[in-house]
Amino acid sequence: ILNRVAVPAAQCLHLAAMATWTADAETALDELENGAADALTKYREVCEERLERSAALAAGTLETDYDRVKVENLVCLDCKFRDVVAAMIDTKMASALDFKWQALLKYYYSPDRKELSVNVGDFATTHALEYAGNRSRLVLTPPTDRAFLALTAALRQRLGGVVCGAPGTGKVETIRELSRAVGSPHFLISCSDSYTAPSLVGCLAGLAQMGGWGVFAGLNRAPVGALSVMATQMKVLLDAVGHFSE
Repeated sequence: ILNRVAVPAAQCLHLAAMATWTADAETALDELENGAADALTKYREVCEERLERSAALAAGTLETDYDRVKVENLVCLDCKFRDVVAAMIDTKMASALDFKWQALLKYYYSPDRKELSVNVGDFATTHALEYAGNRSRLVLTPPTDRAFLALTAALRQRLGGVVCGAPGTGKVETIRELSRAVGSPHFLISCSDSYTAPSLVGCLAGLAQMGGWGVFAGLNRAPVGALSVMATQMKVLLDAVGHFSE
């Protein structure tokens, strides 16, 4: 993958890195299950080598700021890959069926269908290929993984989700990162006390027509009456999604 850093398609590079890591990690787990006790240890060394190479690129001279952001994002991904494999060794993970592995964000590429699928827990979807560009990524940590697991479980049940936490802890950015991870368009809607029921319902109508995600920031600031109408309309939409998806 590092030989392709000069390729302008940063999003393709990062998706390829995640799909490659998923395939390699599951291969190591299969080897471990078949008796190769050092399979994960060897793969951790591979991850550390990849991280060193990508970090060396980031520390060097790159032609453009675009390339620097692309390589820095690759460093973030390689750090995540190394940490996950190290945690797999520490917890003595023995199979790809282990819940801790299943709960992670994973990518599988199908050459026959030429599709990239995204799996988290029992949630699975085809990457929607929405263009996300080359922008700084959210650093993926264990709390982020748990948020992804909870939100995708809600999606699996055709429901919405709420991320709770103190101001400035990255609640909105976590949802936006997940939407980019599955290739879905998302729209940030900042609510205030000036919002009315028609304006909120209009946002829902637009999202329903184009199939995007809506991130309602500061929803508690909206008037109670408008929230009541919006909740009713949202339930109708979610019930319809669940009905026609069966």
